Amino acid sequence: MFPSMPPEDCRRGALVALAIIPAGVILWVLFWTMGVAMMVIGVAVAVGAVGLYRWGSRGRIGFAGAGIASAIIVVTLGLAYLLGFVADAPWYFDRALRRGVDLMTAFRGALSYYDAADVVIPLLFAGVTALGGIGFAFITASNQRRELRNENVILEPPP
Repeated sequence: MFPSMPPEDCRRGALVALAIIPAGVILWVLFWTMGVAMMVIGVAVAVGAVGLYRWGSRGRIGFAGAGIASAIIVVTLGLAYLLGFVADAPWYFDRALRRGVDLMTAFRGALSYYDAADVVIPLLFAGVTALGGIGFAFITASNQRRELRNENVILEPPP
């Protein structure tokens, strides 16, 4: 019989998984400025968030943990998407903010310089990746529950 795993520690798992936010945003912005497809970064963020959560929660992820990891994935990809535009036109934001324009007005003004495809395609990639990451988190939690259920079954050899 295998030793059972300790109970899930949601707080500790969430705190450790929050480390993916700055890492994911920095990687996204670096790749964004080089013009590389960001879908790979989105997948790395999803896998990293779930992996860090599992490590922080001491190896266990339940449905609450999957929800926490999913929220961290969505926040990371949303921030990365917005900061990608800021990194693309820093001169515009610098000038607008020095004139006293609020950040949302400056962001809307910066978006007016882009074609619709430049805005929609990365948003679509971020959305699809976020949904994939959410699915990954919940599938991991479901598999873990199945493993825990099978862990308590004592298999006897046939006579």
